[in-house]
Amino acid sequence: MINLKLLIVMGVMAALAAVVARVSLFRNKVLPLSSPSFTLAEVTSLPQEPKKQEPVLADFRYPGSETVSLGNNSLVLKSADEPAVITAWYKEKLTESGLNIRNFIQTNTNGRIKNQLSGAGEKGKVAVNIDKDTSATVRILVTVSNE
Repeated sequence: MINLKLLIVMGVMAALAAVVARVSLFRNKVLPLSSPSFTLAEVTSLPQEPKKQEPVLADFRYPGSETVSLGNNSLVLKSADEPAVITAWYKEKLTESGLNIRNFIQTNTNGRIKNQLSGAGEKGKVAVNIDKDTSATVRILVTVSNE
């Protein structure tokens, strides 16, 4: 009778071990996805928000201009181009850089032109002053502040 009980207990243990082995195998098994067009790349690739970058002073150097002086956060340039052309370039450059134009002032008094514009964004501000007196040279002052 003891041998029969022992035999039954061992049989139950063997059956239990087989069930545990199958459950473990099933848990570790990689099941195929039901949709063949669905890839892992589509799951892991989340849309990336463009990184906001701080304005860099060198990016606001007017093309073809000559550098008069350069500081930590300011740049003085001179150009022979018309103030309207320079102003239009800076308006476009501020917008392309992700900055919202905050101020835009154009003045023309007795041949002296003074245009001011500034842009601001999450990472900083850029201010541009464009001056032309009666000479042929236009003076451009660009100031960048990262806040």
